[in-house]
Amino acid sequence: MQTLSPYLIFDGNAAAAFDFYKSVFGGEFSFKMKASDTPPEEGKKLDPAEADKLMHICLPLANGQMLMASDMIHSVCSGDAQAMIQGNNQFINIRADNEAEARRLFEKLSQGATIQVDMQPTFWGDLFGQLADQFGVQWMINSALEKKEGTPNE
Repeated sequence: MQTLSPYLIFDGNAAAAFDFYKSVFGGEFSFKMKASDTPPEEGKKLDPAEADKLMHICLPLANGQMLMASDMIHSVCSGDAQAMIQGNNQFINIRADNEAEARRLFEKLSQGATIQVDMQPTFWGDLFGQLADQFGVQWMINSALEKKEGTPNE
């Protein structure tokens, strides 16, 4: 079986973002390394101003999944750094086990967020909400709607 692990790129605020995600999802970081902890790359010199940026961080989630990230280390990056940071055409979709968990996650991620779709029942039968969090990462949160007593079974 394959595992999907979203990998996010930040522009200097990965540590703050992951402290926030830790408060949302719980758990402990399984790995955290600053740029200054890595060996110097051949022909590339780390700018001292970037030494405290994160080279890599991992936050284990449920079911063996992992949320990972790094800061863009501009002094050693090759390629279009701004294109890597944008990422606003991507969403992380979370399917919660139940409505209460979906609402809890949405509420926590909503701190300082731009709400794009408030948590609400949908025509496809899920509870669904969508937002861009305070770090610009876009999330979709959903769960199956729970049957209420007195509701006919399908």
